[in-house]
Amino acid sequence: MTLRRRLLRWRVRWREGPSLAQGLPWAVLLLGLLLSLGLWSHERREAEIVLQRDVDAALHAASQRLGHRLDALQQILSAVHALAQAQEPAGGPALDEARLARFLAAMPLGIEHAGLEGLALVRWLPSRPEDDEAAPRALLGPLLPGPGPLGQPQDLWRDPLLRPALLRARESGQITLSPALDLRRWRLGHSPGVLLVQPLFRPAPDGSRRLESWVLAPVSVAALMDPLQAQLPRGLSLRLFEGDAPGDDTLLYQAARAPAGGLLQRQQRLLRGGQDWTLQLQAHEDYAPLAGRAEPRTLALSGVLGSVLLALLAWALAGSRERAQALAQRMTRALRESEQRWAFALEGAGDGVWDWDMRADVLVTTARWKTLMGWPLMAGEPRFQQMLPLVHPDEQPGLRQRLRDCIQGGVGSFEVEFRVRAADGGWRWLMARGRIVERDGREVPRRMIGTLSDIDARRQSEAQIHFLARHDPLTELANRAHFSERLQLALAHARRYHETLGLILVDLDRFKPVNDLHGHAVGDDLLQAMARRLKAAVRETDVVGRIGGDEFLVLLCGPVSRDSARHVAEKIYNLVAQPLQLGELRLELTCSLGLALYPEDGDDERSLKKAADDAMYASKRAGRLLLGTAGH
Repeated sequence: MTLRRRLLRWRVRWREGPSLAQGLPWAVLLLGLLLSLGLWSHERREAEIVLQRDVDAALHAASQRLGHRLDALQQILSAVHALAQAQEPAGGPALDEARLARFLAAMPLGIEHAGLEGLALVRWLPSRPEDDEAAPRALLGPLLPGPGPLGQPQDLWRDPLLRPALLRARESGQITLSPALDLRRWRLGHSPGVLLVQPLFRPAPDGSRRLESWVLAPVSVAALMDPLQAQLPRGLSLRLFEGDAPGDDTLLYQAARAPAGGLLQRQQRLLRGGQDWTLQLQAHEDYAPLAGRAEPRTLALSGVLGSVLLALLAWALAGSRERAQALAQRMTRALRESEQRWAFALEGAGDGVWDWDMRADVLVTTARWKTLMGWPLMAGEPRFQQMLPLVHPDEQPGLRQRLRDCIQGGVGSFEVEFRVRAADGGWRWLMARGRIVERDGREVPRRMIGTLSDIDARRQSEAQIHFLARHDPLTELANRAHFSERLQLALAHARRYHETLGLILVDLDRFKPVNDLHGHAVGDDLLQAMARRLKAAVRETDVVGRIGGDEFLVLLCGPVSRDSARHVAEKIYNLVAQPLQLGELRLELTCSLGLALYPEDGDDERSLKKAADDAMYASKRAGRLLLGTAGH
């Protein structure tokens, strides 16, 4: 009855003539519709600009991630090249399948190495001038690991797709990239892809370099690109083409279940290893709502509904204050829930979120940020000055400089990597990204937001790859290249400060018969045990390296006297001669030693090694331990 009386009263007033209270809702409705139309037109133009900018940014990020993945794969081939140079045995190949298999087994492969099918060795057999019927060949060995037995070695030199890549790698001496091909044809993979080619050279007697082999790294394009597609928001799809003219005949990769057509299409060229690629990114109909930006027609509909609501609000304003307050509370709650969903989405990806009020010097952070930084969850929000002591002292100046460049240099954003204390007492690598989102009238920054990511696994993988490139994977001693670097530095220091150095060449006696009789596994355990004994015989400042199968070098950093060097040599001889128990097998070995001193026996690396080598062979001929250097 109450609603009916109100309707009758409103009908009587309308018949009596419109008043100001009755005309206000209609005026509000008309004004709201006009504003909605103008806003719809403006937002439509802005949405197109924002969509193009976002797609360009996503394409640039995908291109950078693709480049990082290719760089990570090329680092593996560079490490193989360093391994071949460091472990080159006399009279044999610089690298064989056994060493390559051990290297691949010790390699810590992560998500950045997705798409790598394995490693394969290609032997180069050049033609002989005296034999007219001989032709150059490039024989492919088995893939490690591979899809199965290879059968007869295949000659890749005759293949029109692979020969240009092998030839380009041989001429440039650098890592090259092959055209797209079917890896299953040569049993190098399970799907179409490309090959990374690393040439391996060997010094010739005339001082030139002679090509000995290539190392191939088959890469599945689908496995390489799928993680990049998975990192994109829904509504964006990647396509990869060979060359600079995208077409169906040059298509290398296309995202699965990508709808035809789209709102926008952008592309970017990539040049890697002599090959030209085109990376294309398409935005589809379902992308704009996912990015949090309503389409213009949705905005127009919202404006019409809002105008109607405002008109109703104006009509009921006099007696509807409570309802207006309730509406404001609901809108505030919806906004808070939207912010919580945004923060939850970022933390679901493993990143922490932070918001810095620069005027009050207060950080508003999520639980994931506190966990990564080691800040107690119940300790409240930290100030910026309280966060800096959590960072490793070596990274604090760099972090301050990046923030200073962002705030005072006009950059507007920053990205920095640093270490913080982990729960186990060690240090963990993190990466912080930030952007200024609010300034005052004088363009002074007032507010900055950003994310915090855990990159400790990636940094550890990079450190492990760097270690394997400079050390012997079996004994973890310095390899030939790294030992040469340390020796050159020690010689430069000795020349500057007029100090002496000692170089001891150690050769295990009767190692080959033990290796042949008991197998390579026992031989590997024996070499590892001898490496530990050599390290125990010297100081921490000295360097022990493995330069061959059973040959080691020991660098005694100065100042070193002849008596002290002889004492170390005797200690090494006695430790090596001690019986060794490997399971149920008991072994007794001796060694031959050669000692050389700088500058008495030589003033550079070559002369010192030759003097130590001569002394070692003199010890072998004498059949006993000779502690004198060559010529003494």
